[in-house]
Amino acid sequence: MENKFTVLGVDFDMATARELFKRTVEYLRGEALGTVEAVTKEMLIQGQEDEKWQEWMCQMDLLVPQDQDIFEAAGITDGGVARDVQNGTYFRLLLKYLEKHECRVFLLADDEEEMACLQDGLRRCGCALSICGQAVLPAESGQEEKVVNEINGALPVCVLSTLSCPWQEKFIVHFKPLVNSKLWFGCRACFESGEASGENGGRLHRFFTKRLFRYLVGREKESE
Repeated sequence: MENKFTVLGVDFDMATARELFKRTVEYLRGEALGTVEAVTKEMLIQGQEDEKWQEWMCQMDLLVPQDQDIFEAAGITDGGVARDVQNGTYFRLLLKYLEKHECRVFLLADDEEEMACLQDGLRRCGCALSICGQAVLPAESGQEEKVVNEINGALPVCVLSTLSCPWQEKFIVHFKPLVNSKLWFGCRACFESGEASGENGGRLHRFFTKRLFRYLVGREKESE
């Protein structure tokens, strides 16, 4: 997976969801913490003017595109890739692996409301994960070391985190050396597809977001 493509300053591996999953399994079987994050076009748009965020993204071990528009922006029109995104193939494979191998999983979110959304989302996925602990970590709350100690005390194989962007990336890059786990997966994007404040409002929001994303991608290509 040496080939990469770049969209709005962020590099992605040129690989299918199954290839990315195989690489993730290597982290789960290794010694050091592997950091993986699902990425949407909304995140790429939000990070356009944030150089620090782009630096943090570069330090993640693996980025999983969660949005078909990211592939289209790079000129990748493979039908299999599109189906992978629509079916949430990577996340389904990961959840099945964690369930099958009875991996201890720790849940992390910004607040109690987000934690409830994460728990509900996992229930809807239909996987019976071995949850060994959970914690909430508001951005810049000063509770970072406390939460790291909670994670380490639970001895998880995997941390499923829905911390918001860019808090997620800042936290894991700064505290990665202290987290005793095999895998950190920033999965907020896996639960946000189709999110809307009412069906029509959500559709309108997605329309303008796509237009803005295409504009930014076009501007980037013109400046190359």
